[in-house]
Amino acid sequence: MTSLKKKIPIAALALFASSSFTLADSALEISEFLAINESGITDQDGDNSDWIEIHNTSSSAVNTLNWGLTDDSSLPKKWTLPSRTIQPDGRLLVFASSKDLKPTQIELELHANFKLSGSGEYLALIEPGGTKASESSPYPQPVSYTHLTLPTNREV
Repeated sequence: MTSLKKKIPIAALALFASSSFTLADSALEISEFLAINESGITDQDGDNSDWIEIHNTSSSAVNTLNWGLTDDSSLPKKWTLPSRTIQPDGRLLVFASSKDLKPTQIELELHANFKLSGSGEYLALIEPGGTKASESSPYPQPVSYTHLTLPTNREV
């Protein structure tokens, strides 16, 4: 998957807050998300669902089996990812639609069991062992588009 930034017009306010996200030294990270999808990517049902992009920053392929996404800090693996292989510098799109879809066919869309709040909330990507790979508590508000660059200088 190519970067979604090229596919979505950024008419919304982009926010920059370097202290908003904390990270582990992880192969996967939340690279982009859209919390108010008014006219961007549509899902298989034609809905403008919120979405989260996961980026593999490592030089090796990473399988997402048992990684988690959550919008609730008390439920670290509120939604666990099925087995998908993300190649080096590859990306995986997960819709935050509350549809809770984990199809086994890799060409079908993934849908988490929660939606993102446009007023800012907790958002995290959790490694299989429970370590937080990407975390924001809360992500900036109001937000309808955010891009995260996640080595040392983090932009939101």
